[in-house]
Amino acid sequence: MTQVLHSQKWNHVDSGNGKTTDLSYLPDLSYYRRILLTDERNRTALAKRSLDFDIAVSVEYRDPPLSGLLSRTRLHRVTFRDSESRNLPLEVLLKVAHSGFDVVDTARRHHPELNEAMIYQYDQMRFWNSIGLPAPLVFDLIEEEHKGVPHYYLAMEFWDGVTHDLNALALSQYAKDTVGKNQEDFVESEKDQIVRSSLETIRLFHVIGTKELRSRGHGLPFVPENLEQYFIEDRGRRYFDRYLRLRLEQGLGSNYSEDLNTILGIFCGLLKPLIEPFHDKRALLYSQGDEYLHHLQYRQTNGNRITGMFDSDHVMMTRPEYSLAKLLTSHLLNLSLDQELAYVENVFLDAPQGERYSEVIKTGNIIRDYVLVSLATRLFDIGKRASDALVNDQRNARFVTGVVFRPHKITFPLKEYTPVSARYPTVSESLTTQTKALQERLNKVEQGRLDNALFPKDKEVIKELHYFLDRYSFL
Repeated sequence: MTQVLHSQKWNHVDSGNGKTTDLSYLPDLSYYRRILLTDERNRTALAKRSLDFDIAVSVEYRDPPLSGLLSRTRLHRVTFRDSESRNLPLEVLLKVAHSGFDVVDTARRHHPELNEAMIYQYDQMRFWNSIGLPAPLVFDLIEEEHKGVPHYYLAMEFWDGVTHDLNALALSQYAKDTVGKNQEDFVESEKDQIVRSSLETIRLFHVIGTKELRSRGHGLPFVPENLEQYFIEDRGRRYFDRYLRLRLEQGLGSNYSEDLNTILGIFCGLLKPLIEPFHDKRALLYSQGDEYLHHLQYRQTNGNRITGMFDSDHVMMTRPEYSLAKLLTSHLLNLSLDQELAYVENVFLDAPQGERYSEVIKTGNIIRDYVLVSLATRLFDIGKRASDALVNDQRNARFVTGVVFRPHKITFPLKEYTPVSARYPTVSESLTTQTKALQERLNKVEQGRLDNALFPKDKEVIKELHYFLDRYSFL
């Protein structure tokens, strides 16, 4: 980070809501002209898209919808206008970070230090762009001191539109609004396309990213040094502790005969066998690392609807099943275990040449490994929802309120029933969905439905986990 940002004072800028906002820490137009017009790599990228930035004469900052989800950064949507006040087609997302932001669960982050985290994000996005992954263009990263505090500025392409979490919620709302109008097939078809398109993109990151990483021979992304610390302590124990505390707060934990530490110890012991697949370092693939629906979005490429992915903060080497489970176990999709397994088989076995998992890893026990890893993922997510309730439920509007839905790439057949908003489930609703799904897969294992995929020791561990969850009325 050798460049120096030349600041201007923006002490009284109209934020669009009739109020004045101090934006003095933000750069003026000359900064964007410098990074977009004088940087050869950025100029070439814009030229390929026929974007002419020479005509920009003004810049406006505003917050994008749902900005800063569980974040230690501030996001700004940057719009440029020409001499006739027309918006340019290129918009920038400026990610600004400095010490002093509220930080939630720093133990989950790969790089707790801000400077390391910002450099890491920039480097990973440069990597994505260089190998043609469907991701936003990254333009610049700089550091500048403002009012005695180091600020980090990451400039990237802004993608306007609707992320897949809102698409999934809007489809669910549409299904409720059109009961009796025979729209079930449309809703299920659109949801299926979202899932398949997202899985194809995740696979691209896995396969193409891993191939390129191996061929370059350097720049290995984050890999947990201590798997038990990373998965069992920093995630399992931390989140299950919050789930226990939430139940106590709700008056649901009065039947605990042991203290919380004892219960947590039992839980962590049952969780360990579920992360066994991660111990095979040869099966770790390059991944975006946070493959949830709110990081996935439809893009139009050569007339085709594909899914792009963004946010490079969590890039890591991990099992592909873990990435797939984050998407497929989402409480917003509410898929059955049979549906999840069908998607897993499809993404592993049905891929074009050059994008096949078999080209980078052995794929002999994918269903067994997915079942184990997805059980752990379900348990982590239940704990995360409880953490939201205890830590930031009131501050995090994304989880609990309706948001305006602007149709992006989904064309609803009944225009009068296009949902005008999409409401995130409450913590209670999402916990109900997740615990029901967890109960379903535990039952199927005990019924022998997965005997062909699981080892006897796997079934014994899952049976013990089921007994534990039932004993303390967690399901």
